[in-house]
Amino acid sequence: MRAAASAASASTAAPAAGPALPANTLALLKLREELITRHPVNALMRESPRALLQFFELYGHFAYGFAPFVCTLFTALKGQRAKAFIYDNLLDEMGCVDGQATAWDNQHGELYRRFLTTLRRTEVYRAHLSEADTAALDAASQRLSQQAYGTYYALVAEGHDAQSIGAFSGVEGWVAAEYPFWRECLATLGSEMRFVDTRTIEIHCEADVEHARVLDELIGEYAAGDRAADVHRGLLRGIEISQTLFAGMQEEMAGSGALAFAD
Repeated sequence: MRAAASAASASTAAPAAGPALPANTLALLKLREELITRHPVNALMRESPRALLQFFELYGHFAYGFAPFVCTLFTALKGQRAKAFIYDNLLDEMGCVDGQATAWDNQHGELYRRFLTTLRRTEVYRAHLSEADTAALDAASQRLSQQAYGTYYALVAEGHDAQSIGAFSGVEGWVAAEYPFWRECLATLGSEMRFVDTRTIEIHCEADVEHARVLDELIGEYAAGDRAADVHRGLLRGIEISQTLFAGMQEEMAGSGALAFAD
């Protein structure tokens, strides 16, 4: 996931046009996206500023852990085609933006941390979440992230490239469709949002469109060959991981008052 300036480099990992996707693969890719974009959590975020703020806190450790996971995935992959794509994605996660000096400030986990830090300083945040709320949400975020990545790491350790790429798509494939909704929700919180560092949101709204396209081409290559079963199994397992993560966040939001105090 990389800044817009680097989107063109992502395409170097793929040919100009991939094979037509089989109908069952297309169905899984559609399911991968719609199960997140239509998840009940989104309705909570749209209706309640408290729920929206809770969600961003709960997503935090998953965002922090994504770059280490991509690094592990890159190391585990055997095929050069898959490695080329994941390598480009890893550079993005580490903040290696074309035409700019490398800087920790551009690392995507750090960008999300800065987003949360600046969001916590706003009056709207303080009106809806206490310090105790923030601490409890952070602890829940750590637990949910550990559960999700524990499953991912175990899957990657099985050593099947097509399955690993399919599972990776279970997260990467919905980012470009979901993040614009988060940006729209943030705008409803008022003029204070101009003081919030939203680079992490903006970056993923832009560059991940290209990342998803290249990733789907790679999935199409697996699906058209003798690894269709592996890539489909990986897609289903990745979808399940994302669904479990979002269901866990929904449960935490309900338990801490998002439903009871929806605006």
